[in-house]
Amino acid sequence: NKLEQRHAEGLKIDYLLEEKDVYYLRSCVMRDLDLYMKESEQQALQVLFYLSVLTVTQYHEIVNRYRGGNNVIDQVQRALAHVGPLLNDLLLDFQGFFAKTILGRHGRELFNESLSCFKGEVSVVELAMQLCSQEWLTALETHAGVSFTKLLREGRHVASSTDEYLVKLALWSENVAAEAIAEHIVRAAEFDMSSKQIVSALLAEQHNTIRLLHTQQKQSLAAGEKGWEYVRQFSDQISAECSDNLVHYRLDFWEDSSRRRYKMLYNPTGSTHPEAIMRPTTTSVAEPDSKSPDHVVVTQHLAKSQQHKLPPEEEEEMDNVVDENDTETKMGNLLFSERATLLLPGRRLMGTLTITKAAAIFSSGETRETEENYKFYNVDVSAVFTRRHLHQYRALEVFTIGHKAWLFVLVDYEAVRRAVASLPRVGVGLQYGLPSRRQISLAHPRRLLRESTMMDKWRCREITNFDYLMFLNTIAGRSYNDLGQYPVMPWVLKNFTSETLDLSDPGNYRDLSKPIGAQTPERAAKFRDKFEMSKEGMAPPFHYGTHYSTPGFVLMWLLRVEPYTTMFLKLQSGKFDHPCRIFSSIPQAWENCQRDMADVKELIPEMFYLPEMFVNDNQYELGVDDEGVSVNTVRLPPWAKSHHHFLQIHREALESEYVSSNLHKWIDLIFGVNQRGEQAEAAVNSFYYTTYEGTCDPSQVEDPVIKEALEEQIRSFGQTPPQLLTTPHPARNSIQHVLNSNIKNLNGIVSVLNPVKDHPVTMVKPLLNPSLHPSPLLFTVSANQTITTNKFVPSIQNAYQVFVESDQAPRMIRDPMDPTLSSLPSSYALSPDGRVVFCAGFWDSSFKSFSVDSGKQVQAMFGHRDLVTCISMTNVNVSLHVPHTRLADGIIVTGSRDATVCVWDWNGKLQRVTGIDGKHASARSVLTGHVGQVECVYVSGEQGTVVSASRNSPIILHRVTGELVRKIRVPTHFCIPSSILITKRCEIVAHYADMSGYLAVFSPNGDLMNTQELQEQVLSMTCDREGDFLVTGGFNLTPVVRNIKTLSPVLRLAPCQSAIRVLALSQDQRFLVAGLTNGTVNIYPVDLRRVVGDTYNNNNSN
Repeated sequence: NKLEQRHAEGLKIDYLLEEKDVYYLRSCVMRDLDLYMKESEQQALQVLFYLSVLTVTQYHEIVNRYRGGNNVIDQVQRALAHVGPLLNDLLLDFQGFFAKTILGRHGRELFNESLSCFKGEVSVVELAMQLCSQEWLTALETHAGVSFTKLLREGRHVASSTDEYLVKLALWSENVAAEAIAEHIVRAAEFDMSSKQIVSALLAEQHNTIRLLHTQQKQSLAAGEKGWEYVRQFSDQISAECSDNLVHYRLDFWEDSSRRRYKMLYNPTGSTHPEAIMRPTTTSVAEPDSKSPDHVVVTQHLAKSQQHKLPPEEEEEMDNVVDENDTETKMGNLLFSERATLLLPGRRLMGTLTITKAAAIFSSGETRETEENYKFYNVDVSAVFTRRHLHQYRALEVFTIGHKAWLFVLVDYEAVRRAVASLPRVGVGLQYGLPSRRQISLAHPRRLLRESTMMDKWRCREITNFDYLMFLNTIAGRSYNDLGQYPVMPWVLKNFTSETLDLSDPGNYRDLSKPIGAQTPERAAKFRDKFEMSKEGMAPPFHYGTHYSTPGFVLMWLLRVEPYTTMFLKLQSGKFDHPCRIFSSIPQAWENCQRDMADVKELIPEMFYLPEMFVNDNQYELGVDDEGVSVNTVRLPPWAKSHHHFLQIHREALESEYVSSNLHKWIDLIFGVNQRGEQAEAAVNSFYYTTYEGTCDPSQVEDPVIKEALEEQIRSFGQTPPQLLTTPHPARNSIQHVLNSNIKNLNGIVSVLNPVKDHPVTMVKPLLNPSLHPSPLLFTVSANQTITTNKFVPSIQNAYQVFVESDQAPRMIRDPMDPTLSSLPSSYALSPDGRVVFCAGFWDSSFKSFSVDSGKQVQAMFGHRDLVTCISMTNVNVSLHVPHTRLADGIIVTGSRDATVCVWDWNGKLQRVTGIDGKHASARSVLTGHVGQVECVYVSGEQGTVVSASRNSPIILHRVTGELVRKIRVPTHFCIPSSILITKRCEIVAHYADMSGYLAVFSPNGDLMNTQELQEQVLSMTCDREGDFLVTGGFNLTPVVRNIKTLSPVLRLAPCQSAIRVLALSQDQRFLVAGLTNGTVNIYPVDLRRVVGDTYNNNNSN
């Protein structure tokens, strides 16, 4: 009827089943096919009967409807288009099951007989006709009812389940929607808040970026002006040196590994300060007046509120919350920007400290000429220390490999933490045996001492007394940038009146167990009485109202050295002090410390190495004392022949056995257990309470007048270092305990090597640094340009025995040198990690680098206009604060026939010479001043100095940055320089090949200290790590160890088989390697500590 109705309406026949219905029936059969085969077979049977009935019915309706028409087939195909494929799939997939289940009359199998019609491409019309056969109809009548019933039941079950699922889905959808709306509201609020923060941060960063760009623009302009200023200063210096005009110099703040500052630089703004006439007689450094009204107010206020006590042991770690990866969480280029104060010697600059991912810039708002000096790059940061300022831990000191120290005072300790987190993770450097972590930079000084290896090294005599004292000063916050916390050193001698001085006599030394104010019983009794009297006041009792280290004392010692002269005049209102109070005599200074109750000062580090502090080179008018003697150069003790000789003896006294055995007692007074408390009272070592950490905090004082007075008192009257030890400091081991008594003879040859027979060895280099060389090696280059590397293995049983054997086959450098140049030790240099060798002397005016492993060329560098005659290389910095990532970096210096010297940067990571852009090889700076071929050069990364020499001309010193330091005039008969070097003390040793040869030693600032005419021609020389000894070798076949001050021999080693071509000391100073002209390498055991002891015992009188 429906079909007739649709036909009557003129509509086409619809599909028997829609496509979604067919998909549903297919899923009912196939969903559990793999797991439940029987259930699927029953479902397939039911669906088959269902579809068969529908198909037969539909087929008959269409045939009857269109009887005799031409479109019957089309209508059947359309109606059964969706059903046909499903039927075909069921009949084929369940063939076995249907064959057994669907039977005709008398049990005949219908399925197998009609199966052929379902194979291959079968039309739906053929399928319908097959299903309309009588046998199929009979089977349908038999089974269709049951199948329909089961299928109906399944449909009802599915419908019921679907209804329940739809209800649950609706409820779940409502819950999800509600949660989504709530979460959207929360996220929208968070987004608004974060957007505001991001916008605020971006605006702040934009503001800082604009300011940084402005600063960079100023620095670029200043850099150009500074270049012209260098040219002008160079010409002015040369003109001044060539004329009779006075040349002024100032102290260079470049520090070596022992934190000594040797060099004096040309001072274009120097003056004799003629306006600084003698001051009226007043007291320059006075004790706090306990009866003055201002002092009474300050004392009363602080006595009522003792804010801080001594930090307990459990509070030493101030770094427990710093994140080692803080910088990785920062957003953008800007990492830190805060108000800060930059402390320079004698100056305080207010400004802003900004730290980016590339550099740190301090903008003071001053003229652009000064801003260039207030920037350092993060890659150059080598150590970061937390510092105290006015007894508050809110400052940090940053050391760079450019040997500068930057002291910044921030608003509070939290700002210090954030600044440390923004700076590179370098700790306090590698030389103290501490890990490179930010927690170490924030650690209390007591923890730094406890966890470092320096105390053990000092006790085992691996470092000097001077180095250990400077280490204690450094971790205790004593800084050259803060005159109120200047490094402090002890008086070690008390005999400043004798004509001779016996350093083996304990009677010539001060008592290191007592403070300088209690050296005699009478003086100690006076200070004990003062202590008892001070108990009546409101402040805690004390022995000394003045301190052993104050800005006034520091400037008094360094009065004759700029820029401290200018600082002293600023402190004294522009006038020199009364001549009787000016430092004019070392014996008098000691006497004042023994009789003046207000004078208990100790010494400063410069008293052990800086001769210029005793000489009035700038010709200041210092007046006439009460005895009618003009105050000029400092008067020395009778036993000192010159200021250089005084420093030599004074340094020997500091390193003497008596001081080494008693120095720990003085350390207890200044840094240790006897510094404060009852122990200090018993040791007569108590100072005014405002000098101690934890007794007062200016930040807690609300009254601005009292706060300013307290800060000025702390700043001007001295600050006691933080207490590093609460138990007695251990003593140093004796020299006999340290030296190996089983070794009787250390001058014999322990090993012989023949790298290339009959070819002179022109370069030897032991590579023993475990940070750079996994296994010890001995590197050699022969005159025929053959490279060898040999295993260099010290014996475990005997520290002075070594085993050497070839590591791999020799490699040849194929590029020939210019025939006009000889293959000399100065023709080669080796990279710090021993992977690349540099060679000079090529015809194209280049120097080249070659791989040590293969001998192949790596790089060629062009910077000279003529042949490169000599080359020298050093680490970026030897033994001072060096980041681990830059241990393999270096500085290369080349000299040429074109009379110039070029400075190059070596990048150890890239294994290439790089230029200013960090990529293409170009010279960092070109040094001039010679008029002929440069014969020899030497570069010291520790001193930052390049020294070069040419024939019949002065020795020239430059900084590695290009500035001229000084021209050193040499004796007229010194004409042909052959080799030159710089010691750790910045002394310059030169060998001249005139006649039989000459040796000369010059001070860091050009004074000729000693010369020695040699009886044999020297071909090579080297010096020890501390700069105490010089080792020479040549045609006399014997290595000679010489005292570097006197140049006289102190030890002769066993003779070699032929002339000595080149010498080198191992890094641990235990072995001397000699390369000979016959191609042999000899290795000697040496122990320079034993040489020091023997020399001291043989020459203990001066």
